[in-house]
Amino acid sequence: MGIKIKKLSIRNFRCIGSLDLDFTDPDGAPLDLVVLAGPNGCGKTSVLEAIRIICDRKDPDDPAIEEVRVADIRHGSKRYEIDVILQSNASPVMKEPLHFAGSIDNAPPAFEIGTDDPSSYKIWLIKLSQMPFGYLTSWRDQKLVASLPISDEKRDGDAVSEEAERLFALQKKCKNLWLYSVMNGLDTTSNPQVRAIIDPLEKVWKIFYPGEMAEFFIRSVDLDDPESDYNLYLRRRDGTEIPVNDLSSGEIEVLTMAGWLTMNDYRGGIVLIDEPEMHMHVQWHRAIIRALRVLLPETQIIVATHSWDILKSVMSYERFTLLREGDPRIAVDSKAVIR
Repeated sequence: MGIKIKKLSIRNFRCIGSLDLDFTDPDGAPLDLVVLAGPNGCGKTSVLEAIRIICDRKDPDDPAIEEVRVADIRHGSKRYEIDVILQSNASPVMKEPLHFAGSIDNAPPAFEIGTDDPSSYKIWLIKLSQMPFGYLTSWRDQKLVASLPISDEKRDGDAVSEEAERLFALQKKCKNLWLYSVMNGLDTTSNPQVRAIIDPLEKVWKIFYPGEMAEFFIRSVDLDDPESDYNLYLRRRDGTEIPVNDLSSGEIEVLTMAGWLTMNDYRGGIVLIDEPEMHMHVQWHRAIIRALRVLLPETQIIVATHSWDILKSVMSYERFTLLREGDPRIAVDSKAVIR
């Protein structure tokens, strides 16, 4: 088992004055899935950003690498604090939380990490730096690319990570694998490297279109000119072939999310998704969590949503509705009260 978050405490971060979250199931094990809900401005994205500060670090020898943004510190405060308790079978039990803080007490703003259990401090920083981590923000509308040349020296590096170019990254990955198969005399439809990308796409597609044939493939844009540009296509049941950049915005969202989560290995890590229902018809909302579980079976998934149907598709202990203190909708045993 990889790393998972068990408990999270946030103080004076963005719109949150005080918030304590317990991401454990009835047996006390860390949840595989966490769904954050609540009205606009309640702090859902702020929780995801706090988790990003914890998880998105690459250098365990230089832990204080986070740039402190004054805008992240709640108005009227001089520092924010984020405490987290993590769990991993491959590491010592975390007795005391890791403590992350950003301060503007002095100039320049300072970021710090500490713990009351120094014996495991370094171990956990190393684990975090090695942990797969992904974040799909709500600012991920795609730049559409209609075709890809056989060779493009300006854009033939590794798949780009900018969120607006993740569909392009999928198109390029599939094109490169297809060309590799052709140049090495391999069957382009059965090459395991090709199928490792295409099979999950088709499997997820059928979750949203049950009973409908879905076949993704690469071909030249001009069928009469094999040396023309290439693109990734979807073949529908009636034989229609559609370039992926011409799909609907909801279909592009499904394909981009599935493609990015397939191309990157997040096993044993944590993935955050803000508004996974973006651009999708309400009928698809109940399928989203099922698709994410197919794509990320060994990953802790933490999503923030406005969709009631997504909330209804998960267990009650996986739901966390963020409400401000004094809100009449807060139950006596509410798990997520913001102060």
